Amino acid sequence: MNDTETPIRVQGLWKRYGLPVFHLARLARSRARALAFGAASEAADGPWALCDLNFSVRAGETLGIVGPNGAGKSTLLKILAGVTPPTRGRVDIFGRMFPMIELNAGLHQELTGRENVRLLGAVMGLPRREVDAKLPAMEEFSELGAAFERPVRTYSSGMRARLGFSVALNVDTEILLIDEVLAVGDVRFKNKCLAQLNRMRHDGRTRIFVSHNLDQVQYICDRCMVLDEGRAVLLDETTAAIAEYERKAFHQAGSAADRRGPSEGPPSACRVRACTVANRPDGPRNDIDPAQPTRVTITFDLFRPVRGATPIFTLISPEGVIALLVYASENGAQAADYAPGRYAFTTDLPALWFSQGRWNVNFAFRKLETFETWERKAGVGTFSVRGEGRRRWTILAPPAACAVERIGDASEAT
Repeated sequence: MNDTETPIRVQGLWKRYGLPVFHLARLARSRARALAFGAASEAADGPWALCDLNFSVRAGETLGIVGPNGAGKSTLLKILAGVTPPTRGRVDIFGRMFPMIELNAGLHQELTGRENVRLLGAVMGLPRREVDAKLPAMEEFSELGAAFERPVRTYSSGMRARLGFSVALNVDTEILLIDEVLAVGDVRFKNKCLAQLNRMRHDGRTRIFVSHNLDQVQYICDRCMVLDEGRAVLLDETTAAIAEYERKAFHQAGSAADRRGPSEGPPSACRVRACTVANRPDGPRNDIDPAQPTRVTITFDLFRPVRGATPIFTLISPEGVIALLVYASENGAQAADYAPGRYAFTTDLPALWFSQGRWNVNFAFRKLETFETWERKAGVGTFSVRGEGRRRWTILAPPAACAVERIGDASEAT
């Protein structure tokens, strides 16, 4: 592949951070003893932050990176941004990059928001006239109002995130690095940024997105890498990578079954069978009438008893953000114990609620106390809204009623 097809290439990447002087003296003595006895110790050098990473990111692709604290996610982005060098290996970057890896990176505390925008543009090598031409759009997107003319030292962390995103999403760069900066700020602005990132998925820009919010990763990333102790455990399609990460992180009940052979039963405790979306007299259809109430029904099988769990219904708006999240446990106050069988989880949504566009339905079956996950499936259902629906920036929270009932025995047939 040429440079324009894969703007990010990583080969044999290793990273180990340096040690303080007094540790270096101890390390020298340790190596001398090891050589004297004929046994060199690699562990004496300290742990590796990253271990033999090999991957590439295609042009226009959004790659998510997930993993526990200390897995090496931020270290990897700092190497890609050129903030810290690799210990060994090769990193090739082709194209202009904007890194959002720390809230204060590139910001001068005594300059105003407007002056910092010009400073960030200069650091990126953008002509002054190009930055000035985009300033109105950046100011509008940030929604900082009069604070745009105040020193950044007076900003909260959420306001700094607004300023950084207003630049990152409005300048012409080929590569965008985002590291947990969406963890701060108010919900509405975060969803606005996620919607913008989702709309930009096909604009040819390449993105790497690091987050502990798996729903955000699910909705905007094409592929996902799971890091653990500096190693790439998995690099796969986003849904599969997140499912594997959750299985390892929460030691889900299905893990023992996953190790059994194919003749020993289904691979997990829960499996979604079907999803129907209906609000018309003639039955379920792919498009709905926004003037009518809507019922979403998700049918799933349980193959083993499950304690303290709840089905979770998530509705994704046309902009790609979470519009509604419904826990079945909220209707019964507590999570429940479930016997094996087939269940139907229904959610009733009021009329005149949906905006125009294509909506997606996600489903999960979890233990609330530990987030142990038996099933997580994106896109179990989809429907379109046309006609009188309205597009708008908002977080929707209708009085959605739901119920769960056992409707029969589970089937192990695929």
